[in-house]
Amino acid sequence: NAAVDSAYVARMELERVKRVFRERFCAPEEFTFCLVGDLSEEEARNYAARYIGTLPSAGVRRERAVVHPSTVRNVSLSRTFEAERPDDKANVDISFSNNRKFNRPQRMAFWLAGAVLNSRCKEEIRERRSGTYNIDVSTRYDEYAEPREWLTVRFETGSDRVDEMKEAFYGEWEYLLREGVTPEDVRSIVEARKQHIAAQPRDTGFWINALYNYIGKGVDVTRPDYEVGDLDRMTPKKVRRAVRCFWRGARKTDIVIKAASRPETTNTKKTGV
Repeated sequence: NAAVDSAYVARMELERVKRVFRERFCAPEEFTFCLVGDLSEEEARNYAARYIGTLPSAGVRRERAVVHPSTVRNVSLSRTFEAERPDDKANVDISFSNNRKFNRPQRMAFWLAGAVLNSRCKEEIRERRSGTYNIDVSTRYDEYAEPREWLTVRFETGSDRVDEMKEAFYGEWEYLLREGVTPEDVRSIVEARKQHIAAQPRDTGFWINALYNYIGKGVDVTRPDYEVGDLDRMTPKKVRRAVRCFWRGARKTDIVIKAASRPETTNTKKTGV
């Protein structure tokens, strides 16, 4: 894998870029087209046929997907950087990642654990300690090209309170690992998620996402019980298992970017002779 630096950019040639594009992205038979809008099926077919019919096919090279090994180092790291900024603040970005293959119920349980941790961190760090205006804990799961999941926390605080706020977060994380979540935690998060699902408009974005999931993953997100069924079956035990499974072998990245230390100035009094 070449480094994307100035020398890499200098080697680029417009004609070669155009040739690569024509070879790899001008084969309509390898594409999947999704069209969503306020039009009939016949109109959609006509529009699709007219568009696809204009795409060139000459000189197309058949491609086979190649999955390259992950370049992410299997190590944890912790770094603190100083930067010039107008305020005496620091940005904290902590994430854990792993390569567990989770099924749908496990992904739901992992997400729910992140939602509970988010709520607890807001209560402890933002409300009780007044350490930040906003803190966000999120989870993410990817299946392609290899399974990988993340749990990430981001917040801004005073440069002089970084250690205190990080200690507070790690305390909540360790408590989650040790004690898990309560039945009330599960009920609260599940109910909030159900309300969000019920209020979600089935607009163009929803249907594009539905088509993508159905074609790419074979999942029908338009089913009445989709996601809701998994939510109804969530228990503290399932959440605890998912979190502990994720944590085994997880990598940690702990990054802090804070205001650069300002040199102390001393006042000198001039005296005349």
